[in-house]
Amino acid sequence: MTEQDRQSPNTAQTRPLPPPVSLRQSIGPGVILLATAMGSGEIFFWPGIAADHGFRLIWLTIAAITLQYVLNTEFIRYTLATGEAAVIGFARLSPVFGWFFIAAAILPWMWPGWAMGGATSLTWIFGGNPVWIGAGSLVAIGLLLTGSRVAYKSLELAQKLLIAFVLTVALGLAVAIVRPESLAALGQGLVSSPFPLPASLSMTTLLAALAFCGAGGTINLAAANWARDKGFGMAVYAPKVVSPFSGEVQAVSEARFAFDASGENIPRWQAWWRLVRREELITFLAAGAFGLIVFMLVAHALVAGQGLGVGMGTVKAQADALGQRYGQWMHLIFALCVSAIFLTSAVGVLDHAARIAAGLVRHFLGTRAEATRWLSESGLYFIILWTLIGFGLIVLLGLDVSSPPALLTIAGALSGIVMFAYSCLALWLNLHMKAEFDRLDPDFGTLNPFRIERWRLVALILSILLFGFMSAAVILDTLSKLAG
Repeated sequence: MTEQDRQSPNTAQTRPLPPPVSLRQSIGPGVILLATAMGSGEIFFWPGIAADHGFRLIWLTIAAITLQYVLNTEFIRYTLATGEAAVIGFARLSPVFGWFFIAAAILPWMWPGWAMGGATSLTWIFGGNPVWIGAGSLVAIGLLLTGSRVAYKSLELAQKLLIAFVLTVALGLAVAIVRPESLAALGQGLVSSPFPLPASLSMTTLLAALAFCGAGGTINLAAANWARDKGFGMAVYAPKVVSPFSGEVQAVSEARFAFDASGENIPRWQAWWRLVRREELITFLAAGAFGLIVFMLVAHALVAGQGLGVGMGTVKAQADALGQRYGQWMHLIFALCVSAIFLTSAVGVLDHAARIAAGLVRHFLGTRAEATRWLSESGLYFIILWTLIGFGLIVLLGLDVSSPPALLTIAGALSGIVMFAYSCLALWLNLHMKAEFDRLDPDFGTLNPFRIERWRLVALILSILLFGFMSAAVILDTLSKLAG
């Protein structure tokens, strides 16, 4: 057995850490996260909250998206060092966590709220039945994700194009519409406390808004899956999700990867870790915060004080106000922007759910799935993706449960509870892996790749407290309502 194939105490194949790529080459996972996030918090929840309540909750939004940035990078840290997705690391801690995250990746995201949001905004321009437009969107997304050899490449290209359009429109809206009074309201929010919380804002809606203040739920976990298919760090040795029709099915070992403290591994690790933080800082945190604040300012400038609440009615009211003040061309651009936002989210939601669930099912199947086309991770991805699309079509065309506000609020509330769970597990997995790498090579010392900085530890604890408190409040509120 060669040194390259030496096994660690946790069945990891030891190989050299590949050299890092440039920042430009690394751009991708954060863009997909941002594009997926835009269709809920940025356009759906927080603009309506800002219009009704001003910016008194702005610090909650900043805290939530910052904590998500920390979580994203911690999940990717695991992928950098092992070549596998963080959710598989949770399953290695206990199979119970694996089954939990299969459910968490499917149940909140199986409702086609994002496709319906995009379809509804398209009817503002072209008319037609949003149900049929939403159904067509779901099929088109499925063809996009499974029509190319490598699913990640199609996903990244589509999301980059759409997010570039959305951010360009957002910047134009900010320049054209936002007035000093809205900026003054933002400034007042920045020097005010969010407490007490508005009595008219339900805890379920607030938890959904906080969960979607960024990506939310298992979408944050998928940052590691996308980093794996991008080839970050040790993931260069891992297989990619490919089309079961046009791609080559690759056998997958149950062993993960690891690197020791020899040679160039430590400086390469430090460069990779710095690169990941920068990529997420630019594409997810900075661009995400910009999108959140801009769309909140736009809603405040256009429909503040009208008591419209959270929902598509508030989004449409903004489009109508733009048309009345600046002409129908502004109505058209805004409606197209909203449609692009929802559809980018729909693409990311379906991809991430299928990607996480497929990886976990493949992990549980073990050697039974070796070299089997439809039981490979790629085959399972295809099956789960089209099952989700099929369920969405049934919901839209058969069950008549197509209200975007109801569907997105359900998904958001469930996702907030999931975020509490994986905030706890992220800390546990980090401590576990630090011990594993110390056993693999005691020479790591203070340079152990899983040695967490103190401020990051504080951020993880705050994430546990924030989402734990909100989840408990939602559960108690729900039980109280059920009890009458």
